[in-house]
Amino acid sequence: MVISNISLKKDEQFVTLSADIAFRNKATQQAYFMVLRNYETFVIDDATPFLAAFLVPCMKTRENIYIDDTVSALVLENTNEIMSLLKRSNNDLYKIKIRTKRTSKNVSNSSYIGSFFEADVDTFYTYLKENSKKTPITYFIYAHGLHDYLQSKDYSLEKEIVINKIAKDQKMNAIFIETNIGSLIDERLHWNFVYPGSVESAALFLNRDFKKIFIPETNKNRSITFDALWSTEAMTVQHGKSTHTYSEKIKQIISKSSLALKYLHVCSQNTKNGRNCGHCYNCLATMIFLYTSNTLKKAKTFEKKIDIDHVKKMHINYSKKENILIEKALEILKRSHIDNELQKAILYSLEKNKRPGVLKNAYLHVKSINLFTNKVKELEGKAKHISTFKTFKKSSLRALIK
Repeated sequence: MVISNISLKKDEQFVTLSADIAFRNKATQQAYFMVLRNYETFVIDDATPFLAAFLVPCMKTRENIYIDDTVSALVLENTNEIMSLLKRSNNDLYKIKIRTKRTSKNVSNSSYIGSFFEADVDTFYTYLKENSKKTPITYFIYAHGLHDYLQSKDYSLEKEIVINKIAKDQKMNAIFIETNIGSLIDERLHWNFVYPGSVESAALFLNRDFKKIFIPETNKNRSITFDALWSTEAMTVQHGKSTHTYSEKIKQIISKSSLALKYLHVCSQNTKNGRNCGHCYNCLATMIFLYTSNTLKKAKTFEKKIDIDHVKKMHINYSKKENILIEKALEILKRSHIDNELQKAILYSLEKNKRPGVLKNAYLHVKSINLFTNKVKELEGKAKHISTFKTFKKSSLRALIK
C-alpha cells in the first residue's frame, strides 16, 4: 500500500485531513477525517492517523506500507510490537514492512483530556469511572464513519444531539469527527475483523492538542497495551480498562448514575428525541440487565416495561456471539427467580435464532427486506420444498420472489 499526498484543507466550516491510499492492484482512493473549524488546533498535519487505520488490512493481505510523508517517530517505532500483539491474537495476520519518507516528534503542552463517547453502556462506564476532579475529562469525542459507517446521517445527527445534551449537562465540550475510514476498510475486509486501529486513527487525528484520549473498553480486539502503543510523543492513548462484564457495568456503575439513567442511548435504530426503540438486540439486552438491577423504571430513555413479544422476535446473531450476553441475562433471571414469562421468552428467542429456518436464512443472505415485501407467504410456501439452504443462492431467491 502507498499512502501519499497528505493534505490539510480548511474552509469556512471544516478542516479536513486527507490522503491518497492505494492498495495493491487497486485504484487510488481518498481517505479523510473532518472536523469543525473550531477545533483546527487539535488536528495533526501528518500521515500517522492513516497508518493506524490501514495497518491491520495490510497485515491481512501481506502488503507492505510506504508512506510518502511524515509519521510520528514513536508510533513508527512501536508498530513492530503492535504487529506482534495482533499476530498473537490472529493467525491470519502477517508482519509487514513499513517505510516512511520522514518522521517527526510531536510536542504539545496541552492539558486537555478526551474520551470517545457514544452515550452507550461502555462509553458511559469509561467516562464515569475515569473522570475525576484531579484529571477531569474535558471533551467527548464521537467519530461517525468508523464502526457505524453503515448507519444513516440521521442516526449520526441524533447521536450528536444526545451527546451535546450530556456535554452541556456536564459543562463540557464535544468534538464530532466525520471519516470514510470504515467504508474504505470494509471494501477490503470484513469490518469486525479490522476494528483494531480504527478508533486509534481518529484519536491520532486530534493529536496536536490533547494530553490524553481514552478509548472505552468494548471487548473488541483491543487491550491496554495495544492502545498505549499508539501514543505519540505529545499525547497518551489510554485504554479504558475494565474487569467488569456488560451486565456488571450496568449493575455497578450505570444503574447508580442519574446521568446515565437520564441519557443512556444504546439503540441501533434511527430513533428520535434520544429514545431507545425497545425492540432491537441492543435495547432489549440492556433493558433486561437494567430490569435485573431494579432500575429499568428509572431509565428515562427506555419504556418502563419489557415487551415479551419483542423479546420473542429479537434477532440474536450467534456468529457475533450475541447469544452469550442474552444467555447471561437468562442465567441472572433464573438465579434470582425473577419473571418466568420473560425467561421463557428469552429461551424461545435463543432457540429460534440458534436454528433459523430457510426463510430467515434467505432474508439474512440477501440483506434486503424489500425483496420480501408482499411476497413472504409465497416464498414460505415455495421454500418448504428446499431441503438445504446451502444450495439456495441469491439468484434462486430472487427467482422465487419474482
